[in-house]
Amino acid sequence: MINRQKNYLDSFDRVKEFNLNHSAETGVIAEYAAEQTRFNQALSKIKALGTLQSRDNSSLGKMSLDVKRKMAMTVVKFAKKGRVKASQAGEMELAGKLGHAFSYIFRGDKQLAVERARVMQKVMQEHLAILTNINAADIAAIDAAIAAYEEARVQPQVARQKKSAEATKQLPTEYLTAIEAIENMYDLLYGEYIDTQPGLVNGFKLMKHVIAAGIRHTTLTVVVKTATGAVATGLHGNIEGLKNKEAVTDKEGRMVFRRFIAGTYNLKLCGDGYQTKIILFHIKRGQHLEVEAEVERI
Repeated sequence: MINRQKNYLDSFDRVKEFNLNHSAETGVIAEYAAEQTRFNQALSKIKALGTLQSRDNSSLGKMSLDVKRKMAMTVVKFAKKGRVKASQAGEMELAGKLGHAFSYIFRGDKQLAVERARVMQKVMQEHLAILTNINAADIAAIDAAIAAYEEARVQPQVARQKKSAEATKQLPTEYLTAIEAIENMYDLLYGEYIDTQPGLVNGFKLMKHVIAAGIRHTTLTVVVKTATGAVATGLHGNIEGLKNKEAVTDKEGRMVFRRFIAGTYNLKLCGDGYQTKIILFHIKRGQHLEVEAEVERI
């Protein structure tokens, strides 16, 4: 979680503690329990998603390391055989190229390890006429080991990106649910206790204001693609009726609008080579909304 999200979570925890400490007062309000349950469920999901964002991928990293070890061993075991044959044939330069130890590949970083493995594979493949104790099947085994590591070495990164995207996409919805429940709980407290226990009501109101101070701005993210699924770069967009709310799609077809009042708006998309398109959207206070749009080429 980023610092802003952690601040929200701290505020939500204070609301939960308030409800625990004042269960006697809230228990007499018939509608309060439903809002409290909705809030608690959202809070539990927020914490679970936060855990998902920070979960360690050590098992994936270990798997990648094991595959890297196998790649290094596969390359070196054939290279050692080839080095002896090259030496016996008097090809000392060739023998030198194949004389690397296991650590030469394994201790290199991800990219360097692959590069070194491929260089040694190429040397062996190009000199099979001399290295008669190595055959095409051996070269294929090296290729397979390198390919396996190239796939495995990106899996931890892909997994981190996937879990982060999944969690990040869901968090705004849960934040909004929790905030709506807090607003309803406040209204119920106000209606029941503003005359008899104003301190109780104002204490809850203060927590509500602290949360609202951090989420008063909405954010709209638009991803624009063509009918074929290609990203639409360089496309201009503006929210009609609002000043200085313009953006241009980046290399991923994405444009972002920040800090504007919640409501219903038209987003106009236009650009050279594309048909102009109008998108109607509604965004709530504090919501981080992401929408996809499809444009047609002229």
